[in-house]
Amino acid sequence: MCRGRNRKDGQPAAGNFCQGYTLVEVLLAIFIFAVVVSSVYGAYRTIFTIIHSSEKHAVLADRGGFVLSRMTEDLQSLILGKSGYFLGEEQSFAGARKDNLSFLSSAQIILGKTDMPRGRVLIRYFAEVDDRSGLFSLYRSEVAIMPGVKLDEEVTQKYLLCSGLKEIRFTYHDMAGSVVTTWKSDSDDTGKDQATPKIPFMVELELVFSENTSAKKTQVFRTIVALPQQGDR
Repeated sequence: MCRGRNRKDGQPAAGNFCQGYTLVEVLLAIFIFAVVVSSVYGAYRTIFTIIHSSEKHAVLADRGGFVLSRMTEDLQSLILGKSGYFLGEEQSFAGARKDNLSFLSSAQIILGKTDMPRGRVLIRYFAEVDDRSGLFSLYRSEVAIMPGVKLDEEVTQKYLLCSGLKEIRFTYHDMAGSVVTTWKSDSDDTGKDQATPKIPFMVELELVFSENTSAKKTQVFRTIVALPQQGDR
């Protein structure tokens, strides 16, 4: 940096001198630049974190809504009468619930044009553990009830509905308002005073999504399905 005045011929006058920026000025400029860059980067990172989080919540909402909608449709097509069957089992793994649910229904998934409705099907909802994450994956299976087919046969084909579940809870409400976590009703339960198997009045479905098994922050999807009763049909 030059200070002083020049002579008329353009040459520096006597006593003029030139000097550079001092260390303090350089450090101050670096500090100001660092503050500006940090502020811009912080705002950039915050915006993209919000966008990523919103997209993730939207995906989970779509996934959870689809699964609950599928289960609701299956349950509302429940088979009633003496051949009815409904089995809800409370299961757990490492302290977390992963309940199973099986029932006879007329709802079916048609995957192709050649697929034909098969009447009654045994629908099962069950969970399996993901060895990598320790979270649960929820599966659905359906088996056509044909002559010679037993209800306790092993599942031969299953469809993955969703993964990343920390818990899967099914609870059952009866007409008296009692709530239980297990339910069994089939033709073997019928007696002289009960012409048809007794089924729950309502089923509460709850899916708990999480990033990992130790995460405290979860996203819960819950719905209650009123089941058709014998007098409704």
